[in-house]
Amino acid sequence: MQTYNFSKEELFEYSIRKKKLIGIIQISLVVLSIVLIGLYFLFLKNVDFILFNYVEAIVKFIFSEISKGTLLGAFYSTLFGGLFFVTIPNELLFMTIYLGKNNPFMLLSVYLIGLSISYMINYFVGLKFAKLVKHLIPPEKFYQAKGALNRYGKLGIFVFNVLPLPSQQLTAILGVFKYNKARFYTFFLLGQAVKYIFLIYAVGYFI
Repeated sequence: MQTYNFSKEELFEYSIRKKKLIGIIQISLVVLSIVLIGLYFLFLKNVDFILFNYVEAIVKFIFSEISKGTLLGAFYSTLFGGLFFVTIPNELLFMTIYLGKNNPFMLLSVYLIGLSISYMINYFVGLKFAKLVKHLIPPEKFYQAKGALNRYGKLGIFVFNVLPLPSQQLTAILGVFKYNKARFYTFFLLGQAVKYIFLIYAVGYFI
């Protein structure tokens, strides 16, 4: 079987071509998304199309459940708000909306389930789409999280999940570096549990 050894120049040129191709694909996807959104608002927003109506009904239902402070709403807010590219103030919602309307430890269980799913998605995206994650997360936050991980390890994961730090983004970065999943989930769940148990007793004490 004949083999061919690439020279350094050929490997370098191949790497450049690969990066350019990935860049073109990413830019094309962004442009396509913008065009589709523009077409929707220009021509399709008021069209009585069953798919749009169905999607709109789902979105309204989700926001309704979140605003009413139900356990289902809590699940939705953590499921979507736990994603590293979505911003939802889950701790604030926990204290101001959900905690006064639900059993605290039922709420805690729902929060941990929703966050476990969304953080699993974060890890998977980082694992399979490392280059995309590096583009979506600002460089300073990416290297801040990476530095904390290199310096503190398991303690860093725990602290990121206890304190109001970008733990969602850290999870995607852990996926990029193929961090041990069992170790990650142990300290992620421990940190989130400690945080929300503290909030339960803090809100109970002050209110």
